[in-house]
Amino acid sequence: MTIRYLDPLERAWTRARDLLLRPFDLRLWLIIGFTAWLARLWDGSLSGGDGGLDLHLDGRDESHGLIRVAVDRLVDVIDNPLSVFVVVVMLLLYLVVGAAIAWLASRGSFLFLDNVAHRRGRVSEPWDRLGRLGDSLFAWRVATQLLILPVALLLAAPLLALVASASHADGLFRGVGLALALPLGALGLLLGLAAAFVGFCTDQFVVPLMYRHDEGILPAWERFLPLLRRDLPSFLLVAVFYLALAMVVSAVVAAAGALTCCALFLVLAIPYVGTVVLLPVYVTARAFGPEFLAQFGPEFETWPAADPAPDPEPLPEAPEDSDPPQD
Repeated sequence: MTIRYLDPLERAWTRARDLLLRPFDLRLWLIIGFTAWLARLWDGSLSGGDGGLDLHLDGRDESHGLIRVAVDRLVDVIDNPLSVFVVVVMLLLYLVVGAAIAWLASRGSFLFLDNVAHRRGRVSEPWDRLGRLGDSLFAWRVATQLLILPVALLLAAPLLALVASASHADGLFRGVGLALALPLGALGLLLGLAAAFVGFCTDQFVVPLMYRHDEGILPAWERFLPLLRRDLPSFLLVAVFYLALAMVVSAVVAAAGALTCCALFLVLAIPYVGTVVLLPVYVTARAFGPEFLAQFGPEFETWPAADPAPDPEPLPEAPEDSDPPQD
């Protein structure tokens, strides 16, 4: 079987075009855009901007002074019970808000997929009908984050310690520190790529299988894993293809923003509004995974069968022939 990559993209764009532009319905855009915005909350909650932090670690004395200041501030916080209380409250608030965002995004993923699948705009009805699937996805996301966080800390702590010690060492000790840090950095990079690939497969393939078969995320992963093992190169390649598409779209948006003197950037930065503006892109991206997965057989098809044509109205019965008039 030949696995194709451009054909699923073309079919995904056709679905987005027919849904949003034939005909154009602003109300439909606003409803589907809201579900797409909900689904994208998960990505937005995990993204972070560059704060412009520049520690200038080239200077040994300067880096040592920065580390000393950071340690002194940490000690001051620990010695002040009020500061500890504030930090704990802020951490708990962050966790609660993050969990709420993840829950809304998990449910929104199925609202968005349902609207793309049925070519319609609904919120309340699929919210109730697909809520169980959204809760299953939410539990998966929380579990994976709880698994990734300690692994990342276990890798980051010795890596930072080695880099910091190497910045204060000379000659052989600097080389030894960097030599030990490189394998840890490479391992962290590989684990990060693996986690990103699992997240990509979950969103693009496992979520559609959950929707198609009305099952939780673990049964959906059990259904998907044999296919992934059998055609791993194809799924790795489609992940790279998807990343390349995202880079192309980002470049086009950046060029459009520059041509509009950054006005487009200001519009896209507005929550929900930016999602509605780029809705054809998001609908195409949402439809791409199911279209690619459908190549592997009917079991992996996501879209419902075409609605049957309505039964034609019965024709009126012909009147019975009346008796001929009697003479």
